[in-house]
Amino acid sequence: MKLLLIFPRFKHPSGDPPLGVAYLAATLERAGHEVEVFDGTFTPRPLQLLERTLTEQAFDAIGISIPTSMLTDAAAVAQMCAAHSRAPVFAGGPHPTIDPAGALRIDGIDAVMIGEAERTVMRLAEAGGDYTTVPGMAYLRDGEVILTGEPELVEDLDELPLPARHLLDMDSYMRLWDRLGPGLRGTSILASRGCPFDRADSTPALRSFLGTRVRRRSPESIVAELVELKRAWDPDGVMWLDDSFMLNRPWVIKLCDMIMEADLGIVWGCSIRAGLADHDMLEQMKRAGLRSVHVRIETGSQRVLDEVYQKGVTI
Repeated sequence: MKLLLIFPRFKHPSGDPPLGVAYLAATLERAGHEVEVFDGTFTPRPLQLLERTLTEQAFDAIGISIPTSMLTDAAAVAQMCAAHSRAPVFAGGPHPTIDPAGALRIDGIDAVMIGEAERTVMRLAEAGGDYTTVPGMAYLRDGEVILTGEPELVEDLDELPLPARHLLDMDSYMRLWDRLGPGLRGTSILASRGCPFDRADSTPALRSFLGTRVRRRSPESIVAELVELKRAWDPDGVMWLDDSFMLNRPWVIKLCDMIMEADLGIVWGCSIRAGLADHDMLEQMKRAGLRSVHVRIETGSQRVLDEVYQKGVTI
């Protein structure tokens, strides 16, 4: 199949590339499908260019990634696709996962993918675009939302190919990236999926997308990605996008050891959960390149932490 994947970020460009789209593209490419990514982040007049792309090329299926912040532009994209292509149009991402019925009411959307989508998109391609037979989809039938079943999570994340960054404008992303401060070229990377904390501030999208059980890539897989990043784009730094990087101490220590052994000259940052960090582990992480930690501090009130966020940590 020939597929078009669209990331409709037409406003407020960010230095973070759409890794979710890149993972889907890599999964499809590895299976022998032809994939094109239309990323509006750095595209002047994106709707005009998309119209030209749709009129000049024929696609067998079109996928649109829809974060809620991009909903208006995504709706314009869906209408454009329906007007200029006969291919079925699928929506995926945070917004369709949380509100599939709302996403299906957008003109031009035929069906939505719910949650983690690598397995879903592969089954969809194998089915020739027949979304009614693929688990992890939702569509309308006589005005009623039909769910085809739970999406299949990837149990072993090492099975996934590296994100298809070659289909993105990585040079522009890396110039705009500012996660570790100005003057550093860098990018984002994912080491795990899943949010184990049953707390009020855990977003439904995160838990629906990635599940409640943490699945980690092996340190070997992660270092292989860092080596490839260094070879292809030579970043100064990376930022782990994981919800909480320090849940498994032996895993963190092994990863740090392997990063130091690889000696890539890359600094990095991560998010940590208050209460999990300790001085010795932070020292080891610093030796391996850690330069910045992000801690989610919602409130200075212990009562609010306990009664509202139910976070299980103290001030």
